[in-house]
Amino acid sequence: MILARSISDTPGSVVVKDTKSHAARRMALDPMTVAVLRGHRETVDKRTEAAGVTVPPAGFIWSQSVDASEPYRPIRVSGTFRGVRDKLGLTNVTFTSPPPPSPAEVSASGPLPADSAMPTQT
Repeated sequence: MILARSISDTPGSVVVKDTKSHAARRMALDPMTVAVLRGHRETVDKRTEAAGVTVPPAGFIWSQSVDASEPYRPIRVSGTFRGVRDKLGLTNVTFTSPPPPSPAEVSASGPLPADSAMPTQT
């Protein structure tokens, strides 16, 4: 997965901007995460087909808009995570960003299969 944008929750709006380093980074994903993202993409595709719209290449993975053109507010994502975590009794689990992969990890992971791609976050 390529991460190339950041999302800031500001009073009254959500701002999409470059990352702090102004550079995109590639993140290796484990098979379970890829499976979850594929399932999510299938759900999004069914929803957009029913609405007669398509997800643009720069669409957001997590979005309430039917065409994935607007991101979720970051506070909503972390709040939802905490609610699910607490409901499952996993209060010791935290929501943190994974560290960027080392060059060795990226090199060892090799290219991603074409069918595993989600919309590139640009």
